[in-house]
Amino acid sequence: MTVNIQNNTIKRPNHFNKLPDEIKMKNIAYNLDIPDLKDLANSSYEWNDLINNTTEIWRNVADQIGINYSKEDNSKNIQDKISKIYDEANLFKIDLKEKKLINIQNIKTIKQKIDNIKAQDTLKVWNAIYSQVDVKPGLKIDLPNIWSLNTLSEITKVFDQWILDNKDKMEDDFVLNLQKLDLFYLTPSIGNLTNLAFLDLSNNKIESISENLGNLPKLVVLDLSHNKIKRIVPEAFDDQPKMYILDLHDNPELTELPKNIFDNLDELVSLSLPKNQLKEIPPSNCKPTFY
Repeated sequence: MTVNIQNNTIKRPNHFNKLPDEIKMKNIAYNLDIPDLKDLANSSYEWNDLINNTTEIWRNVADQIGINYSKEDNSKNIQDKISKIYDEANLFKIDLKEKKLINIQNIKTIKQKIDNIKAQDTLKVWNAIYSQVDVKPGLKIDLPNIWSLNTLSEITKVFDQWILDNKDKMEDDFVLNLQKLDLFYLTPSIGNLTNLAFLDLSNNKIESISENLGNLPKLVVLDLSHNKIKRIVPEAFDDQPKMYILDLHDNPELTELPKNIFDNLDELVSLSLPKNQLKEIPPSNCKPTFY
C-alpha cells in the first residue's frame, strides 16, 4: 500500500485473494482473538471487511482450508468451524507445536491430519462390522474395496450407503466388538445399525462423545470403559431406550456428566463408574446398580 501525501489519498489493494496466505491469516487471526492487529486490519477496505466479519471473505477462507459450509452459515459459524479444527486436533493428540502460526496452510494441514485419523478409524469400524456381523439366512453382504477409498468424504459417503443397503440383512441383536482398535473417532454412521444390541468400545482412545450415538433402538449394552473420555454431550444416549448396561469405568479424566443424560434410559439397571473423577451422579428415572 502506498500513501500520496500531496493529495492526502491512500491507494488501497482491492483484491484480498491476491494477498499472501501469511498476510491474510494475520488479519483472520484478529477475529480469532489474537490481539494488536486492529490497526493493520483497518488499513484496507478488504481487511476492514474482515474485521467486520464479512461473510463472503470468511467463506473464501473456508474454501481455501477445505471447510464445508451451507448458504445459511455466517462468518461466526465459519469461525467456529475453524476453532473446532483446533479442538479436534487436541482430542486426536495432533502435535501443534510446529503449527503455532495461524495461517491458511497450517490450518489446512491440521485439518488434513484430522481427516486422515477419522478416515482410518472409520475404515477400522467398517472392516470390523463386516467381519463380525451375522447375516440373515438366504442373504449376502458384500464388502467393497474399502482400502481403495481415499478421502474422508468419499469413505463416509460410501460407508453410509453400505450401512443403509445392508443393515436389514444383519441378524437381530448382533454384537459388535470394537475394543482395542486405537480409535480416537467414532463415526456417526454407526448410529444407523438398528439391529445392534451389544457395542463394545472399550480400551480405545476416545476423548469425547460429542453427539448422539444414533438410532440404536435395540442396543442393550454399551461398554465405553478404559477410554480417555472427558466430555459426553447431554443427548448422547437419547435414542437407545432399551439400554440396561452402561459401562463408563476407568475414564480418569471424566469429571462430570450432563444432568439430564439418563433421562431416556428408563431400563438402565447397571451403571459402572469407578476410576473416574465424578463428583456427583445425575439422577435417573430408574434405580440402576452402581459398581
